[in-house]
Amino acid sequence: MGTKKARRRRGKGRPVANATGRLSRASLLFPSVVALGNEALREAFRVWWNPSWEMGKDFQKLTGATVVYGNGRSKGATIRSGYSIELGRLAGRSLLRGRFRKKLKSTKSMVNVCIRLRYPLAEERTKVVAIDRRYPGEIFAHAHDFYRELYAEDDKRVGNATPKGSTRFNRVAGPLIWGHDISDLVFESCAYKAYPRPQKVEGVRRPVEGEFTFGIGS
Repeated sequence: MGTKKARRRRGKGRPVANATGRLSRASLLFPSVVALGNEALREAFRVWWNPSWEMGKDFQKLTGATVVYGNGRSKGATIRSGYSIELGRLAGRSLLRGRFRKKLKSTKSMVNVCIRLRYPLAEERTKVVAIDRRYPGEIFAHAHDFYRELYAEDDKRVGNATPKGSTRFNRVAGPLIWGHDISDLVFESCAYKAYPRPQKVEGVRRPVEGEFTFGIGS
């Protein structure tokens, strides 16, 4: 029970705790797959998600590894990142000057990559998509759309495997998806690996440079 004074002290912390809880439930760090069906969230990831150095050298090469310093210089960059473009727009000026701006035009922005999905699938599925190197966060919207296609395919093959109105651990095992409704799935991590050399894919004009995989929780 505790004293009235102790209860009052505990009560003072509740608004902060409640606000923190609401922030964590916003799931911006680990968004649910279905959340990427929201246009505002898709755009936010498209513009601002670009963890070049944390993702490794393959990702740095894919995105041009643009690092812009306060003096306008860049290191190892072949293309200007989308978030630096947006920061410059918001600041009302370019973050790059002179020869550095010219240097960042040497790489074509559009690139084909492969998405490889494993969970919760009975068999791996891949899909080739085109993204803008400047905006690698587009890959999350493409992954959402690919999941939607796969769930629709499984529903068609098994006959609406998801009971209406249910939300968790509720999917009838189908030929493609062994369990979990799409609303259970959460993006927990993302990785990119470049192919030793770009691969040609039938029906795709540009070669495919590498593949994205995702750590999916439920």
